[in-house]
Amino acid sequence: MGLVVFTTLFAAMALIPPFAQNLLGYPVVTTGLVLMPRGIGTMLTMMVAGRLSNKIDPRVMISSGLLVMAWSLYEMSKFDLQVDIWALTWTGFVQGLGMGLSMITLMTMAFSTLPPQLRTEATGVYNLIRNIGGSVGISVAFTLLDRNGQIIHQSLAQHITPYNQALSASPMASDLSSTHDLVMLNGLITRQAAMIAFNNDFKLMMILSLIAIPVVMMLRRPKFDKSSPKEAAPVME
Repeated sequence: MGLVVFTTLFAAMALIPPFAQNLLGYPVVTTGLVLMPRGIGTMLTMMVAGRLSNKIDPRVMISSGLLVMAWSLYEMSKFDLQVDIWALTWTGFVQGLGMGLSMITLMTMAFSTLPPQLRTEATGVYNLIRNIGGSVGISVAFTLLDRNGQIIHQSLAQHITPYNQALSASPMASDLSSTHDLVMLNGLITRQAAMIAFNNDFKLMMILSLIAIPVVMMLRRPKFDKSSPKEAAPVME
């Protein structure tokens, strides 16, 4: 379950910086400020998720976090090249809320079924799964981004002909034999293809978040025997 969740979380988080810098032209400092609300949202839910997991079914909390993430990714899948800073800010904040709710609750649920003497080894295994999930998610996301960008670029470039009426009406298409005009058109097509590739990646992460919810519901809720708090052994219901 952690592998699925972390694959989605880290991939979605890694896509925003290149999107903001390469397509929107934001400087590094502005990109960092745009990403800051995501961290604030994660911090807010981290402070309450661990306490609420003892009172609310953790499966419901993880599913809620994934739904919040899916909603933010759906909104990101509708981005275009004219998207403003506010849209990046509030979607990142909402995504951070979902990330904190999912990650912390999943961690609490995983360690609550273990006796104290096994938690040291479990921490290493949990971090390993997190790193593998993050590496796989980021690798797949950027591989698909590059591949889809080339495919979409080729598809859009097929319409750049003197017989395209919409292109003929554009001032930039006054002379397709001009190298300068062709370079400008290629730049526009490249940016549009990259934008569509980013939208496809965001949509894929949204689908993965929704697919993970039925898997969460298959987990069993841990229940502790409160008769002897110091040596209570966890049982599964």
